Amino acid sequence: MASNPVWVAAALMVVAGFSSFAAGEKAVPCYFIFGDSLADNGNNNWLQTVAKVDYSPYGVDFRRGATGRFTNGRNIVDFFAEYLGFENYIPPFATATIIDTLSGLNYGSGSAGILDETGAQLRLYVAGARKIGVFALGQIGCVPFAIRRYGTNGSASGCAEALNDAAVLFNVQLKSAIDQLQATLPGAQFVYIGSGSDMLMTVRRKGLKALEVLDSPCCTVEAESGQCVPDQPSCPDRSRYVFWDWFHPTEALNSLTAAAAFEAVRPIVAHSSSVGERSMIRLAAAVQAS
Repeated sequence: MASNPVWVAAALMVVAGFSSFAAGEKAVPCYFIFGDSLADNGNNNWLQTVAKVDYSPYGVDFRRGATGRFTNGRNIVDFFAEYLGFENYIPPFATATIIDTLSGLNYGSGSAGILDETGAQLRLYVAGARKIGVFALGQIGCVPFAIRRYGTNGSASGCAEALNDAAVLFNVQLKSAIDQLQATLPGAQFVYIGSGSDMLMTVRRKGLKALEVLDSPCCTVEAESGQCVPDQPSCPDRSRYVFWDWFHPTEALNSLTAAAAFEAVRPIVAHSSSVGERSMIRLAAAVQAS
């Protein structure tokens, strides 16, 4: 069994679920998550914030219902927990026990941003983090909110390309920072996860038979918050939709994104050919359907 934890920082992403997976050996002993609403699994339930989704129809396809995940089912870090062989999803920091910390914690919080601090990555390193996956910034100009607010200006992609261009510039600097950390921190293994962040654009450009609705939310959305209206029905076939609300992807897109992203981190976590096998199957099926 691997001796070092994996830390995944989910940019623009990010679960109080405790559903069981198929039994198997874990690829890593513990798994810590940092990010925003794309990774949040219940931390915001305990905060005084409007960025809170502990109500229906969120979680309509999740075994425990509305847990605080900003989607209809599993999010990306849930799928990662499955691929890594964890029996349970990583619990949110807000409700975790001391025992939970042995396997990892999810610090994801909706509306979290980049703090004006330095040295945080060095503190993680000193604390023992050695395998760190960092998600690139996704195609933020393609989310329904951005398209409606800024328009597409006739772009071939159907997205607000000015925002996507800004994301590209951010990712160039992010990749440079990761390369520098890799070169200066002995024993650390950093992985820049760009493939998963590109999945949305892949879906838009190539098209996938299953995902047909690209720029409309699956639920009835509140105009001010962009979140689902409480207790209103969602679309009947959620597997066809890319987006759940105005900002967050459905479980269907999360599944494809996680599968692509896990291929990037496989070299630093896989202890056998069986680790992440489900991610390969899911990704291969998506490509075949395109």
